Amino acid sequence: EIGNVAAHKLQFLTQSIPYITGCDNPFPAEGGCDMESIESLKSRAAGVFKSLNRAVTREDFEWLSCESSSSVGRAYCLENKTLDGRIRIIIIPELVKEIGKNIKLIPSKELLRRVTNYLNDRKLVGTSIVVTAPVYRNIKIQLDLSFKNNVFNVDIEKTKIKEQMEIFFNPLVGGEGKGYDFGKTITKGLILKILEKNNSIFPFPSYIYIIILYTSFVNKKCNFYIKKNIYIFSF
Repeated sequence: EIGNVAAHKLQFLTQSIPYITGCDNPFPAEGGCDMESIESLKSRAAGVFKSLNRAVTREDFEWLSCESSSSVGRAYCLENKTLDGRIRIIIIPELVKEIGKNIKLIPSKELLRRVTNYLNDRKLVGTSIVVTAPVYRNIKIQLDLSFKNNVFNVDIEKTKIKEQMEIFFNPLVGGEGKGYDFGKTITKGLILKILEKNNSIFPFPSYIYIIILYTSFVNKKCNFYIKKNIYIFSF
């Protein structure tokens, strides 16, 4: 991705072309990726032999989607087909080093096109697919915590807890380290499990509110279920 050309950088012709006085790239290049590391190459060797470069099962679609470009950070194939009978694959791009973890990762159109073409060459005849970006749902978690007497700077501890929440719900590094699960129910018990790692607070908060924010501004508190094609976004 470092090699992606920024906007307005290609402004000189290498040779004269009749009736052409100049050139310009109004938009930055996208879809590029860095060179793959040796460790990454070794880790995906088993998947190469398992899939045999053919997309048949859900695992095959997910694996081959990640194989199509190293810019793909994670792929998820839905169990059920769309209303028009197509297999839906959701793509989450790789996390750029310069960008923090608390962002909505949206794949570029070029990346979606590349994954689609890669899968079309490897799917079964008659299979129809659609490769899309995830649909993020904003959530808000409110905690009433009691800090221990040996905590001198409460603000620092609050920042640490907030960062823990953001990392846990991150689509690439959250959950057990491979990204928070698609469609997984968010419960108070799940939040308490995260808080157990903090020695600066007492074990049981006074209350926990989990609020999901819809575009229609309708809120639902406490436990809720997220559809499989929805990914949550913490803030």
